[in-house]
Amino acid sequence: MTQLQLPLFPTDTFKSIIKRIRRPAPQSPPDQLSNRALKDVWLRLRKRYFPGRPDIDEYQVVWSRRAQKRTLASCNIESKRVTVARELNYKEHFIWLEPLLFHEMCHAYLEDRISGKNGKIAWHGKEFKALEKLHPGSRRLDQWIKKGGWSSAVRSDRAKRAHIKRKLLTVR
Repeated sequence: MTQLQLPLFPTDTFKSIIKRIRRPAPQSPPDQLSNRALKDVWLRLRKRYFPGRPDIDEYQVVWSRRAQKRTLASCNIESKRVTVARELNYKEHFIWLEPLLFHEMCHAYLEDRISGKNGKIAWHGKEFKALEKLHPGSRRLDQWIKKGGWSSAVRSDRAKRAHIKRKLLTVR
Protein backbone atom coordinates (compact mmCIF):
# COMPACT_ATOMS: atom_id res chain seq x y z
CA MET A 1 0.00 0.00 0.00
CA THR A 2 1.39 3.40 -0.96
CA GLN A 3 1.01 6.47 1.14
CA LEU A 4 -0.55 9.58 -0.26
CA GLN A 5 1.82 12.53 0.15
CA LEU A 6 0.30 15.94 0.48
CA PRO A 7 2.23 18.99 -0.72
CA LEU A 8 3.81 21.04 2.03
CA PHE A 9 2.26 24.22 0.64
CA PRO A 10 -1.05 24.92 -1.04
CA THR A 11 -0.49 25.07 -4.80
CA ASP A 12 -0.95 28.84 -5.14
CA THR A 13 1.54 29.51 -2.32
CA PHE A 14 4.03 27.10 -3.85
CA LYS A 15 3.78 28.85 -7.23
CA SER A 16 4.40 32.27 -5.66
CA ILE A 17 7.48 30.90 -3.87
CA ILE A 18 8.84 29.49 -7.14
CA LYS A 19 8.29 32.85 -8.86
CA ARG A 20 10.29 34.60 -6.14
CA ILE A 21 13.10 32.08 -6.42
CA ARG A 22 13.35 32.54 -10.20
CA ARG A 23 13.13 36.35 -10.02
CA PRO A 24 16.49 37.93 -10.85
CA ALA A 25 17.99 40.06 -8.11
CA PRO A 26 17.84 43.80 -8.79
CA GLN A 27 21.15 44.98 -10.20
CA SER A 28 23.00 47.82 -8.49
CA PRO A 29 23.65 50.79 -10.72
CA PRO A 30 27.28 50.81 -11.93
CA ASP A 31 28.05 54.06 -10.08
CA GLN A 32 27.52 52.54 -6.63
CA LEU A 33 30.36 51.72 -4.25
CA SER A 34 31.08 48.33 -2.73
CA ASN A 35 31.72 47.64 0.95
CA ARG A 36 35.40 47.32 0.00
CA ALA A 37 35.43 50.87 -1.40
CA LEU A 38 33.91 52.14 1.88
CA LYS A 39 36.61 50.33 3.82
CA ASP A 40 39.29 51.91 1.59
CA VAL A 41 38.00 55.39 2.49
CA TRP A 42 38.02 54.36 6.17
CA LEU A 43 41.64 53.16 5.96
CA ARG A 44 42.79 56.35 4.17
CA LEU A 45 41.15 58.51 6.84
CA ARG A 46 42.67 56.51 9.68
CA LYS A 47 46.18 56.79 8.23
CA ARG A 48 45.80 60.54 7.70
CA TYR A 49 44.16 61.53 11.01
CA PHE A 50 44.95 58.74 13.50
CA PRO A 51 48.28 57.19 12.43
CA GLY A 52 48.98 55.99 15.98
CA ARG A 53 45.79 53.89 16.17
CA PRO A 54 46.09 50.96 13.73
CA ASP A 55 43.51 49.09 15.84
CA ILE A 56 40.82 51.25 14.16
CA ASP A 57 41.59 49.38 10.91
CA GLU A 58 39.88 46.32 12.46
CA TYR A 59 36.45 47.91 12.08
CA GLN A 60 34.14 46.42 9.49
CA VAL A 61 32.64 49.18 7.31
CA VAL A 62 29.50 48.25 5.36
CA TRP A 63 26.40 49.66 3.67
CA SER A 64 23.13 49.16 5.52
CA ARG A 65 20.76 46.56 4.16
CA ARG A 66 17.63 48.21 5.47
CA ALA A 67 16.19 51.54 4.49
CA GLN A 68 17.05 54.40 6.83
CA LYS A 69 15.11 57.53 7.74
CA ARG A 70 17.14 59.17 10.48
CA THR A 71 20.49 57.41 10.71
CA LEU A 72 23.19 58.35 8.20
CA ALA A 73 25.71 56.01 9.81
CA SER A 74 26.40 54.28 13.09
CA CYS A 75 29.47 53.02 14.91
CA ASN A 76 29.20 49.98 17.15
CA ILE A 77 32.30 50.01 19.34
CA GLU A 78 31.71 46.57 20.84
CA SER A 79 31.36 44.72 17.53
CA LYS A 80 33.77 47.10 15.73
CA ARG A 81 31.31 47.74 12.94
CA VAL A 82 30.38 50.93 11.09
CA THR A 83 27.18 50.87 9.05
CA VAL A 84 26.51 53.57 6.45
CA ALA A 85 23.00 54.25 5.16
CA ARG A 86 22.50 52.73 1.72
CA GLU A 87 20.70 55.94 0.70
CA LEU A 88 24.12 57.57 0.38
CA ASN A 89 25.37 54.98 -2.12
CA TYR A 90 24.84 57.21 -5.15
CA LYS A 91 27.41 59.26 -7.03
CA GLU A 92 25.80 62.57 -6.02
CA HIS A 93 26.28 61.72 -2.31
CA PHE A 94 29.84 60.35 -2.39
CA ILE A 95 31.12 63.79 -1.37
CA TRP A 96 29.60 63.23 2.09
CA LEU A 97 31.15 59.81 2.73
CA GLU A 98 34.54 61.04 3.90
CA PRO A 99 33.29 63.51 6.55
CA LEU A 100 30.61 61.01 7.61
CA LEU A 101 33.11 58.17 8.01
CA PHE A 102 35.43 60.56 9.86
CA HIS A 103 32.57 61.33 12.26
CA GLU A 104 32.16 57.60 12.95
CA MET A 105 35.92 57.20 13.23
CA CYS A 106 35.92 59.82 15.99
CA HIS A 107 33.56 57.52 17.90
CA ALA A 108 35.92 54.60 17.29
CA TYR A 109 38.91 56.69 18.38
CA LEU A 110 37.33 57.94 21.60
CA GLU A 111 35.51 54.67 22.26
CA ASP A 112 33.44 54.98 25.43
CA ARG A 113 36.01 57.12 27.26
CA ILE A 114 33.85 60.22 26.88
CA SER A 115 32.57 61.50 30.19
CA GLY A 116 29.33 63.36 30.54
CA LYS A 117 27.02 64.64 33.21
CA ASN A 118 25.63 62.32 35.88
CA GLY A 119 27.85 59.44 34.75
CA LYS A 120 26.26 59.30 31.29
CA ILE A 121 28.35 59.05 28.13
CA ALA A 122 28.36 62.27 26.11
CA TRP A 123 28.82 60.76 22.63
CA HIS A 124 28.80 64.17 20.95
CA GLY A 125 30.27 66.22 23.78
CA LYS A 126 33.04 68.85 23.75
CA GLU A 127 35.84 66.32 23.30
CA PHE A 128 34.08 64.73 20.34
CA LYS A 129 33.21 68.05 18.67
CA ALA A 130 36.82 69.26 18.99
CA LEU A 131 38.09 66.08 17.37
CA GLU A 132 35.46 66.19 14.62
CA LYS A 133 36.53 69.72 13.65
CA LEU A 134 39.85 68.31 12.43
CA HIS A 135 38.15 67.21 9.20
CA PRO A 136 37.48 70.13 6.83
CA GLY A 137 34.24 68.58 5.48
CA SER A 138 32.52 68.09 8.84
CA ARG A 139 30.96 71.54 8.92
CA ARG A 140 29.67 71.27 5.35
CA LEU A 141 28.16 67.85 6.13
CA ASP A 142 26.29 69.35 9.09
CA GLN A 143 25.02 72.20 6.91
CA TRP A 144 23.91 69.75 4.20
CA ILE A 145 21.93 67.76 6.76
CA LYS A 146 20.34 70.89 8.28
CA LYS A 147 19.34 72.19 4.84
CA GLY A 148 17.45 68.98 4.10
CA GLY A 149 20.10 67.14 2.10
CA TRP A 150 19.66 63.92 4.04
CA SER A 151 15.86 64.01 3.70
CA SER A 152 16.27 64.59 -0.02
CA ALA A 153 18.68 61.65 -0.28
CA VAL A 154 16.15 59.38 1.44
CA ARG A 155 13.33 60.46 -0.92
CA SER A 156 15.59 60.09 -3.95
CA ASP A 157 16.62 56.57 -2.93
CA ARG A 158 12.98 55.54 -2.43
CA ALA A 159 12.09 56.87 -5.89
CA LYS A 160 15.05 55.13 -7.56
CA ARG A 161 14.28 51.80 -5.89
CA ALA A 162 10.60 52.06 -6.81
CA HIS A 163 11.58 52.77 -10.43
CA ILE A 164 13.87 49.72 -10.56
CA LYS A 165 11.14 47.57 -9.02
CA ARG A 166 8.58 48.77 -11.60
CA LYS A 167 11.02 48.04 -14.42
CA LEU A 168 11.55 44.50 -13.13
CA LEU A 169 7.81 43.90 -12.88
CA THR A 170 7.11 45.12 -16.43
CA VAL A 171 9.90 42.96 -17.94
CA ARG A 172 8.06 39.76 -17.05
